[in-house]
Parts: sequence; structure tokens; C-alpha cells
Amino acid sequence: MNKKILYSFDIFDTLITRNCINPSGIFLLMEHILKTQSIYSNLPYILKENFGVIRKEIEIYTKENERILNNKNEVNFDDIYRVMQNNYCLDDEQINLLKKLEIETEQKNLVGILFNIDKVKKHIQNDEMCVLISDMYYSEDILRHFLVNIDTDFKNIKIYTSSDYNKTKRGGLYKLIRYDFPDIKKWIHTGDNFVADVCAATKNNITPVYYKNKTLLKHEKYILEKAKDNYKFELIIGCSKNLRMLNSNTKYQFGCSFAGPLLYNYTKWVLQQCLSIGIKNIYFVSRDGFILKKLADILISENNLDIKSKYFYSSRIATRIITHNNYENFVSFIFNERCTSNNVNSILNYLNITAEELNSYIPKESIKQINVLNQELLRNKQLRTLIIKKNKVKIDLFKEYLEQEIPKDYDKVAFVDVNGSGRTQDITAEILNMLFPCKVYNFYINLIPTVQQKACSIKCAYNPSSNFQDGWIEILCRCLEGQTLGYKKQKDKIVPVKEFECNKHMIKWGFEDYLQGILDYTYSMNNIENENKVDVNSINLYFYMFEFIKHRMDKNTADMLGSVPFVDYGSEKFVKECAPKLNLLSIFRPKHMDYISIARCSFITKPFWRIIKFITSPETYGYISKDKKRAYLKIFKFKIDIAHFIWSSKR
Repeated sequence: MNKKILYSFDIFDTLITRNCINPSGIFLLMEHILKTQSIYSNLPYILKENFGVIRKEIEIYTKENERILNNKNEVNFDDIYRVMQNNYCLDDEQINLLKKLEIETEQKNLVGILFNIDKVKKHIQNDEMCVLISDMYYSEDILRHFLVNIDTDFKNIKIYTSSDYNKTKRGGLYKLIRYDFPDIKKWIHTGDNFVADVCAATKNNITPVYYKNKTLLKHEKYILEKAKDNYKFELIIGCSKNLRMLNSNTKYQFGCSFAGPLLYNYTKWVLQQCLSIGIKNIYFVSRDGFILKKLADILISENNLDIKSKYFYSSRIATRIITHNNYENFVSFIFNERCTSNNVNSILNYLNITAEELNSYIPKESIKQINVLNQELLRNKQLRTLIIKKNKVKIDLFKEYLEQEIPKDYDKVAFVDVNGSGRTQDITAEILNMLFPCKVYNFYINLIPTVQQKACSIKCAYNPSSNFQDGWIEILCRCLEGQTLGYKKQKDKIVPVKEFECNKHMIKWGFEDYLQGILDYTYSMNNIENENKVDVNSINLYFYMFEFIKHRMDKNTADMLGSVPFVDYGSEKFVKECAPKLNLLSIFRPKHMDYISIARCSFITKPFWRIIKFITSPETYGYISKDKKRAYLKIFKFKIDIAHFIWSSKR
């Protein structure tokens, strides 16, 4: 115990912070409440529609007005609302209703900064002199009300607020406090504002301790710039920032601030859609559904939703099975898909047939000719019979797996994935309906524009636009297990045959910390939404993130995304970074996510790599679609249609 030292602490953003980024975020949230709750129906329309900006600007006006007329350095809560009452002709009941709403909204969205609260508590326990100081329009009573709600140890501590004493830290509040403690030999003040808590304290012979709050990340700043004055984004980014205060691990922070908000919004949308159409059974497709299922389980449990979730082992290799009914369509799409169109081995793998078996029907030299192979598969009836027969075991095992996982009394179910065409799920729905009638809903973040809807297989996309689609979203949904290669019977149960059980590369990358960040965001944001009775879901978040990734991505984010262990197609024993840093050997090999690799370059070398990539990229000069429907040359910003020059009009 040392009675000769005074310890003081700032309050906002030192001991407590908000769920939103800016103080005005509370006013924007109030605006939403005013517009949606009937209790405020008798307030003026213009006030409700514009409350966020009105409350913010009236505070500024009131300070200037009081400074000029009454030489006051600070205003209080009542002063601000008195001006509002005059401007909008409100009665006492209406103005008291608004004041009550602000106090309640503020309190609901306050979060304790435990690092500094623990310091205050230690001083109190040691019977040391400790006070709190705030440049704030709230009175001591209101601030104490907020603080005690966070921790009861604040019940008796002295609080100095500028609105009570008409003095700010820079305008004499420190001097006033010193008069109350004439015998102190040393004064140590902790605060987050460099001017008020460091510079002004130093001028008053106070030893400052600068508490540097978490700064916003590049993508968070970009989103706030794009989503001006929107309470949803204030809460989304505020939630992420507060979680980052608790854990400095970079993978955790990437999970809670980048992946968490996107995947939370998508998962919540899926659950809402299922509830609206009466689906009570959701199957999250491996492996992209692994993290999504964990989020769904939290939301289902925390909100007592009448939905059951299950993890469904599937993959293109395991469940894209050729049958008598889908033979022509199956052959057609494997020759049009990016992963198989020019790879004979992948085509044979999907058909479940070997090159040696194929040699009995097609000359060896013709197998490597994609067009000839395509024609023979469609023309040769004996080959067709062989392929269907070869896949019978796969079909039977998959049917048993479906019967095991999906009870026959389900008339509709949902499957959840991330990106896709829906073709794999079409086959799943087709085989499922061989067993019993069932309508299948398939949910994706992105659906390619050529998707075909079917009566028993309905595809739903979270992202409604074809202009905001890319594979980077799949990077956020990695998990530790290998892809499903097929199914086998084991002790009277059908189990998946997986490539491997645990991806050591992902563990080394920091998957567990990354996942924890996503889960913590889910718990926190769900609590924030429930406490405020709001829904922060906005498709604009995905659009802003997409624009950031494509055009404004910083090196730290690019390194985080690009370093994720990944393989586009095939065995994952050949794991490498999904978007490695560029070098002279790789620059001339176009890859799907080169924009991430370029963003990983240094500030000095990035322009050089962009120029080289622009020159070497085929897309710089034009485009030819695989379905022979579009072809054009690019000359600067102009596109010249050349389809009729390179393909016959009878195509």
C-alpha cells in the first residue's frame, strides 16, 4: 500500500469499450430500433429516419453553442437532448423515452477491457488511491451504472467526468483533481487518447501510461469506408476487434475478423431459409461443410432452433457416380468441367474404369484425344454397359450410405456446400429418390451461372450475383481430414473411405487457432444480435470482402490466405500453398488465384509482377468458352465477338 501515489484511469476504450467501432454506432443502432419498434411510433418520422446523424450533429452543435454563449468547456447528456427536444418539438415523455433508449442501448453494448480492469481491481484490493477520469457527456451516476454492470468493484470508486465539472482533461480537470489529493508525490494515469491521456497528463506533471487499443485491420477499414453509417457493419467489425483484444495469435485473429463474419452470415442465412420452408434436417457436405456445421451447431443450440445437423461424407469422386439414367449428362459434364476437361486420368477416374479396360473398345492412341474419347463414350453401347456395370458396386454402397444417414420419413432435406454447380448434388438427389421420394435443397455461397434447376434438386445461392464469384472463399473452409474417396462396409455400417484422417500441414499452419477464432466470433455475434434484437446479416459484407480481395488486399491478408495448405484437385499428399509467392519460374504459369500471389509481393516488386502477369495472361487478349458459346478478342476495353469465325454456324 502506498498512499503517496495516485493511480487514475480513463474509462471509455481503456476500461470499457463498445460492441461497435465508433460512439456514433450506438446512435445508428438506436435509429434501427426507433424505426422498427412500435413503442416509438409517435416520434417524428424525420427524427426516426435520421436519428444517427441527428444525434451526432446535435452533440457537436450543443458543445459549440455552450462554448460561445456560456463559456462552457463541456456539455452533459441533458443539454444534448434539450436541444433535440427544441428542434423537433418533443414533449417530456418523448424526450425521456429517447434518453432511456440511449442509456439502455449503450449498456447492452459495453464490453469490459479485462487487462486494465484487473489493474484497477488490484489497486483497490491493495487499498491504493485510485480514481477514474472521463471526458464525457455522461454524468458520474450514469458512468457508475455502466461500470458496475461490468464489475461490482467499481461501486465505490471516485469518478471525475468532464460534464459534471465543466472541465476537460486538457481544460483543467487534471488540476481540479490534484486539489483533491494535495499530499500525493506521484500520479500515474492510464488512457488510450494520446492527446488527452498522454500529452495533457504530461503537461500536468503526471506520468502517463499509454494504452494503445487494437487498431483496425486493412479489410475492416475498407468495409467501414464502403458501408458508411451502417449499424450492422459497426457491430460486425466491433465484435471482431474486441475479440482480437483477447488473443494476439495471428491465425485466431484471421479467423475472428476475416473468415468468421463471412461464414457466420452464410450459415445463419442457411438456417433461416431452412426454417422458412420447413426443413428440419441439414447435411453439411464434407469437407467445406466442416466449419459451417460447427457454426450451425452453435446457432442451433444457443437459439433453441428446431433443426438437426449432420456431417455428410461426400466428394466429386465418391458421389458423382454414373448410372443408366444419367449416363449422357454425366459424360457431358465431365468433359466440360475445369478439373476434368483436359485430363484423361481424371475422366477415367470419374468413370471408374482403367485405361487397359478402355483399350478393348478404343484404340490406345485415341484415348488421349479428348474429342474422340468423348464421342466413343457416347456412341459405343458395349462400353456404356461395361461402365454402368463397373459402377454398380459404388452405387449400391452409396445407396446404403444414404439409407443409413437419411431416414425414409424425410420428405425434404438440405445439403450445405460453399461453391459449386450443383451437379454432384443432382446425382445425390437422383439416387436418393430411387430409394424414396424426397425433395433436396442445396445451399451454396456461390453457384456458377450455368446451373440447372431440377424438380427434386433445388439449388439456392447466398450470393445472387455472377460478378462476385471466385474460389478464394473455399480457402476459408478448409479442415483437417482428407477428401472422401468412396464408401465401404464396416461392421454392418457404411463408412467413408478417406484419403487421410488428419492433415498435418493444416495443423502446422495453425488451423486450431483459426477455427477457435471463428467459433468465438459466432458466440459473440449471436449474443450481440440477441441482446439488441437485430440481424446483422448483409450480402454487402461478402461483396465488400470480394472487392477487397480482388483489388485492395494488403500483404498480411494475402500471406494469410495464400499460405493455406491446398490442392485444387487430386491427392492431397502433394500439398502446397494455395497461392505461393511469385518467382521467375511461376510467373509464366497462370494460376487460378494469382491475384493473391501478386498481393503477397513487396510494395516495390508488386507493380513489376502485375505488368508481367498482364502480358502473359491469356485473358488479357480475349476469351473462349469451353461450351463453344462465347469467344471474343479484347482490344483495350473493347470486346470483339469472334465466335462465328472460329466455330461453324451449325455447331
